[in-house]
Amino acid sequence: MGLLGLLLGTSITLAWAQTTPPLATTSTGQPSTFKLGAYVWPVAQSLEYKMALKTHGFTLPASATLEWQTQGARYQAQLEMRLPLVGSRRQHSSGVLSAQGVEPLRFSDNQRKELTAMVDRERARIELADHAGSVPLQKEHQDALSVYFELAGLLGGLSPPYPIGQTLTLPVFMVQTTEMWPFKLIAQEPLTTPMGVLNTFKIERLKRFAADTQHVELWLAPSLGFLPARILIEQTDGERIEQWVQSQKP
Repeated sequence: MGLLGLLLGTSITLAWAQTTPPLATTSTGQPSTFKLGAYVWPVAQSLEYKMALKTHGFTLPASATLEWQTQGARYQAQLEMRLPLVGSRRQHSSGVLSAQGVEPLRFSDNQRKELTAMVDRERARIELADHAGSVPLQKEHQDALSVYFELAGLLGGLSPPYPIGQTLTLPVFMVQTTEMWPFKLIAQEPLTTPMGVLNTFKIERLKRFAADTQHVELWLAPSLGFLPARILIEQTDGERIEQWVQSQKP
């Protein structure tokens, strides 16, 4: 599936990750992973993004809005992506914030048709959409939207020295499938944006499985509550989606 399908497709079916990708290791051969501590959540906000989709030799402009709201221990998050003349795609996640991180309860993906995955925490199952069955719920499970806020809360709770070079692997579910997503903290670096120069943490999503053709990089900004200032998604065939933050509203 091309990037246009990833941006606006109604039926996203990605390959299952059969095994957890290997973690980065230290010189002693021991796993080098994030040490989970307290979480500090972003404040409620709405971020506007400018997007560019490069496909088949053309660059198509697009835009997106990322919204995050909390009330007590509950959260609501929404990502809407808009491509002129093609349409929009909306993802929504809701659930609970706890000492163990983000605990999603419902994830929906809507373009021409809304599909919804529900989490049954009493039975420790995820009920996938459109008769796709159910899968066991893991303690760290995130959905494809809540994972941004899990990373934000984790980084917000860390103190220097930051674990540059270390990795974190999270189980992530979409509406019809689930995968293991390994993230590596690459560096701290300044990023020039329409909002000025922002200090950011660059994170790379490593290969989810051996035949993975998609490469993802995130630049998470402390001034945005560690939410993305930039997102880059590239395919091995040269197609790419680039997303830059334009403005921030409470």
